[in-house]
Amino acid sequence: GGINKYDGTSFSYNPKSDLLFRNKGTGILQNEKGEFWFSTNGSGLFHSNAKAIHQFDRDLGLSSNTISALQQDRRGQLWIGMNDGVITKFSKGKYLHISSENKIPRKSIWSIMEDRKGRIWIGTDGGGIVRLQPTNDSKVPFEMTIFNDQNGLSNNRIRSIIEDQIGNIWIATGGGGVSKYDGQNFIHYTEKEGLAGNVVWSLLESKKG
Repeated sequence: GGINKYDGTSFSYNPKSDLLFRNKGTGILQNEKGEFWFSTNGSGLFHSNAKAIHQFDRDLGLSSNTISALQQDRRGQLWIGMNDGVITKFSKGKYLHISSENKIPRKSIWSIMEDRKGRIWIGTDGGGIVRLQPTNDSKVPFEMTIFNDQNGLSNNRIRSIIEDQIGNIWIATGGGGVSKYDGQNFIHYTEKEGLAGNVVWSLLESKKG
């Protein structure tokens, strides 16, 4: 039901937000300017600043109104993951759609992460991981690498991706536990290694690493 804000003591609710989210909200992102982006399941994307709220949907260039992942990179570009398997880069009012035509697995996108080298890691629901490395070639803006259960991943259903303090990539999967990628090899952690279950939804690194 709409947007709730917690100030450290109590929750406040804005009833006007129900008008924005006719469908379920799926994510919230705040940029360096303090502005908010809200993704939804059916109503596209909303951008909110101190002056106004703007909606972005299929009529304005999105490939789908159902958004399942959202991330902003260090350049301020917005990466939008769709339930139809399309990943969209939104920058300076322009869209770049990357889809199955670019060899992206046609699976819902659940996670997007930028690593310290500026590479974009995209976790899909059944198609493994797609890694995009930016190039200086305008005709081929990204080098693409796909990781799946054929080349090291324990499971192709990706729920969360993070990078730790020393550059390892940690991957939560929907059936294969957690995988760690050191840039060369995968190490898997499952129920056999002590996990409570092999379906893992999110990851968080502590300050101690």
